[in-house]
Amino acid sequence: MVILFGPGYFNPKVEKKFVIIPGIGPERATNIIFVWCNECNIQQKKMKKTLIIALILTTGLIACNKEDKRTFLSGIYTETSPVPGRSQLNFTSDTRVVKTEPDSSFVAEFTYELVKNQLKLTPTSGGPATEYYFELITATKFIIEDFYPPIPDNPTSFVTYEK
Repeated sequence: MVILFGPGYFNPKVEKKFVIIPGIGPERATNIIFVWCNECNIQQKKMKKTLIIALILTTGLIACNKEDKRTFLSGIYTETSPVPGRSQLNFTSDTRVVKTEPDSSFVAEFTYELVKNQLKLTPTSGGPATEYYFELITATKFIIEDFYPPIPDNPTSFVTYEK
């Protein structure tokens, strides 16, 4: 009769287990012990690798999601600077904005995309898209750079809108 020691014999953290196998000589018992312990080590290594891969993927997905956040505006924003009340932007959905000028009959509808500090406006009536520098100051205030054609005295201008 031969007594084989389980994983607890080699790892004090694991509860000791004993297996008694009749009819096995000492040379075969040693081989069985090492095979049994090697299988345990292989399984532990596989579980560690799987856990590490899962943590890396989860961290990567969270990081990607944070970078890809988009800002959406809603409601009517009125120009407050440089010419107060000259124009209004009405964000009607997550992708549509209507620009009006209250002192005239001018109305233009655009699809918009706002990613980081870029506002991309594409006329719904057709035509090329235009990109502007955009900065959200607060939830109710933002600025757009060069939204109107420049004047010779001031080639760069900022238009401020507030809700």
